[in-house]
Amino acid sequence: MGSMGLPSKDSADLYLVEATPEESHAQLVSNSLEWRGPLNLEKYIERETLAEQELEPDGLTRWMLVYQPDANGPRQVLCGCETFKKKALVGKDGTVEDVISHGIGSVFCPPEFRGKGYAGRMITDLGERLKTWQVEEGKQSPFSILYSDIGKDFYRVRGWQPFPSAHVTLPSREVEVPANVKLLQSEDLPELCTMDEKLLRKAVGESTSGKTKVALVPGHGTLLWHLSRQKTVANTLYKKTPSVHGAMVGDTPGSRVWAYWTRVWAGPEEDPPSTLHILRLVIEDESFSDFTAASPEGVAKLQDSQVVRDIEAIFRVAQAEAGRWNMGEVLLWNSSSAALAAAQRVESSAEVVHREKESIASLRWYGSGSWEDVQWLANENREPGRYLNCVSETLAFLLVLIQKHAVHFVAPFSLSEFLLVPVVQGGMMWVGYAELASAVSNAGGLGIITSLTQPTPEDLRKEIRRCKKMTSKPFGVNLTMLPSINPPDYLAYTQVIIDEGIKIVETAGNNIKEPVARFKAAGCTILHKCTTIRHALSAVKLGVDFLSIDGFECAGHVGETDIPNFILLSRARQELGNIPFIASGGFADGQGLAGALALGACGINMGTRFMCTVEAPIHNNIKESIVKASENDTELVLRRWKNTSRMFKNKITDEALKIERSSTTGKFEEVQPLVAGSRGRQVFLNGDPDYGVWTAGLCIGLIHDIPSCADLVKRIEREALETISKQMSYIKDRARL
Repeated sequence: MGSMGLPSKDSADLYLVEATPEESHAQLVSNSLEWRGPLNLEKYIERETLAEQELEPDGLTRWMLVYQPDANGPRQVLCGCETFKKKALVGKDGTVEDVISHGIGSVFCPPEFRGKGYAGRMITDLGERLKTWQVEEGKQSPFSILYSDIGKDFYRVRGWQPFPSAHVTLPSREVEVPANVKLLQSEDLPELCTMDEKLLRKAVGESTSGKTKVALVPGHGTLLWHLSRQKTVANTLYKKTPSVHGAMVGDTPGSRVWAYWTRVWAGPEEDPPSTLHILRLVIEDESFSDFTAASPEGVAKLQDSQVVRDIEAIFRVAQAEAGRWNMGEVLLWNSSSAALAAAQRVESSAEVVHREKESIASLRWYGSGSWEDVQWLANENREPGRYLNCVSETLAFLLVLIQKHAVHFVAPFSLSEFLLVPVVQGGMMWVGYAELASAVSNAGGLGIITSLTQPTPEDLRKEIRRCKKMTSKPFGVNLTMLPSINPPDYLAYTQVIIDEGIKIVETAGNNIKEPVARFKAAGCTILHKCTTIRHALSAVKLGVDFLSIDGFECAGHVGETDIPNFILLSRARQELGNIPFIASGGFADGQGLAGALALGACGINMGTRFMCTVEAPIHNNIKESIVKASENDTELVLRRWKNTSRMFKNKITDEALKIERSSTTGKFEEVQPLVAGSRGRQVFLNGDPDYGVWTAGLCIGLIHDIPSCADLVKRIEREALETISKQMSYIKDRARL
């Protein structure tokens, strides 16, 4: 046994097994962070489920490496992957054989099991299993494939040899569709796929190279798998479905050129950008249907040919389609000389890029002879499955009960339109500017601009427009209405928020009736902050859509009841019925998010944690002060005047508390100069933590770094799912807890 009671990678008690249906669902949840792109969890699972239906029966197998020392006892999942059954062709000496091959995808290992060799053990065992998997008794599959995202060595030493992996990209561009191009619709695809297979079968059967030729059959089912996934994402993002799936030039069989493609949308902060992938480029004229790699000599020879002009027209349509669907580029794998010549007619700088780390096409040969004598034809596209990254930031298995929690990760109600991750950045005075709000939204959470940080409604309008230039994702605006001697024009701020098309508004305070009515009339979704259940129920009567329940741990105004979140959230769950709520106060990590979900919340609101990020527009000295502080470094001030606020402990709060406790008059004016908001603003500008009072929550004890918002949000989601997974592992069948 290794550290923490884990077995060695060479243990005889490790087994490669097929996943149960429950484990299969958990596997989808676990790899969602890596492969879901712009989708939330619910839509990701929907996409994968629908796409799987397009595969042949038994087309997908999910595998697990498990530790099971007792054959009749429970098994511990250590890592997992998927394989896809594929029809393939093998040609040798003029003879073509129809065979079964397999593609490996979605290799992952939970963080707590990484670095122990489990993924390598699983892949090694799987390689042997696939030799005879799903083939007729007495026969053997000739090869299996995968696409590696971790370079060439990990899989090469286990038998999968890297093959040429290159691509050409073209930028998306608005162009008119050339008159000689036919746009391919769904009904055009079956016939073309059949013709494509016929042409490929003939090419595999040619023995001019003296090598064994192999190819995956580009069947209609494989194409439908891609289009089904595309449809789910497009409907989610744009409420419509692409109808153009390719383009063709020519109408005389034998001289046509066509391509079909799919669209792959990237998630927040992902690189490369959203891309239109050309899955197949088919040239019927055999004199140009060349599977050898592009060369300068070949390009020069073909650059003025008609077939190159035909391919050029198809590429221009692809560029236009990419632009129409907000994609950054068009991508073609392993192009021929004719394809590269056409690309350079479109974009003179187009070139072949040879990949060394990502999307490395790899093949393990089980047949006779050496893999070096194998030529892989038509390896143009990403086959069903996802690229392999066994050290990716994926998750542990969540077992059956995770399904309940997974619903929360979708974010209920209209929040699902805004969030990939159920994390909201709360409105904060002097902090909630466009820089921070846009960064949080770009990371998959919901960023919030603070209205009253802007001196006038028109300044708020400018800030909203500035934020729109920094993110294409939705963001919200906070409007806090508190008693004041000289209150701002709240209704003017309200109107600016409405005029600028903001769809989600965070409100706080007691005088919200008229703004809420106006927001509702404008179709806004309203999130209201409350520190008591009584206030929450009152806000619901006014028509707010969901609530932020702020426990005693929060920064700023904590209310006067001192109820911490462990109790307050449970009471909210009891009293609010179907009204969704998020938890606020004391949250800074994924463990907190998991706890909030368990208590009935559908997400968390964080303020102090987001102050300590790269993008937070405050002085770095203040961020460092938070990192160095502990949970004992806040103070509750102004309690005497029923306006209790949690502040960062410093010289000013000490002085204010001394006056508050010793004053014989009890007049607020005695402390007012010390707690003025203008001094707090200067703290964030000049970096002196003792210059004035400034708010901070108890979660400062949990903050130990200054990450980017993207890294923080991703970390929180990963930690939350890992925490739930770990807790689920403590629950045993028929156990009495």
